[in-house]
Amino acid sequence: MSPARPAEYPAACRALFAHLPAVDRIARVDRALALIANGEIDPTGLLVARDMPGADVLVGAMLVQHLPGSAASVWVPRAVSGPNQRAVEDALARAAVARLRAGGARYAQSFLKPEERLPARALELVGFRFLTQLAFLIRDLTPEDARPNFDAPVRFVTYSAIGPNLFADVLLATYEDSRDCPELNGTRSASEIVAEYRTEAPSPPPWWLVEAGDGGPVGVVILSPKDGTGVWDLSYLGLIPRARDRGWGKHLLRYAVARASLAGAVYLNLSADARNEPALRLYQGHGFRQYDLQDVFWWRGAG
Repeated sequence: MSPARPAEYPAACRALFAHLPAVDRIARVDRALALIANGEIDPTGLLVARDMPGADVLVGAMLVQHLPGSAASVWVPRAVSGPNQRAVEDALARAAVARLRAGGARYAQSFLKPEERLPARALELVGFRFLTQLAFLIRDLTPEDARPNFDAPVRFVTYSAIGPNLFADVLLATYEDSRDCPELNGTRSASEIVAEYRTEAPSPPPWWLVEAGDGGPVGVVILSPKDGTGVWDLSYLGLIPRARDRGWGKHLLRYAVARASLAGAVYLNLSADARNEPALRLYQGHGFRQYDLQDVFWWRGAG
């Protein structure tokens, strides 16, 4: 197992997405190669298996990407169908964990469709555990969305205006007793969480601290534009414990929708823990529709 050579990038990407229908596979391969070309994917994490050492025939591939804040993303290992498929996928998974440890990752996540549990077996053998399912939702945006209605005094302060320290403190407070992946609470520092969101953010980032009429913070809104796609991500919307179940969530969501609409976005995308029924009701009550559901597998290293 070793990183793909530059000439092998197309074949390695085809191996990663070989399980997809042809049209989807071609699009995903083209996208991955474009991300490698512009530096958004580190090709040293594109691991491949060959039919024999030094050979040119690839029999499997896997992608490991280190992220800021000691985090990492891992794609499920994929191997050519045959008697050695499981052995190749297991070897790729072991190589991936070795890379995670060598790079100092303290935790990693992997996403896959619920019907693709079999490839996840290789991840489970090296310490990944099923965490939850993520529901993915999207909403069409219209010019009318740029004029939100608030029935309570509320103020939205930009990240640039308040600075990183206060924002990080409030952000971390919103994770307390959160219903979104509560198993992860306490595994990351505020600076690590902020660093993860910064990877997708322009400068200055479209992030806001939300204050009630009395000036006290109640939560945060984090948006991430997807350049050239017309899609913005609502990467995070969170309330501190004392502000929950008091109607503040709808204000934060309406503001996020309005900001994305004002910026010219056509769609607003988000994901939520499928167990978080209050959040899903909030989103669906404001026009979001679910379009995907994925299993989340989680690995935690030492430290």
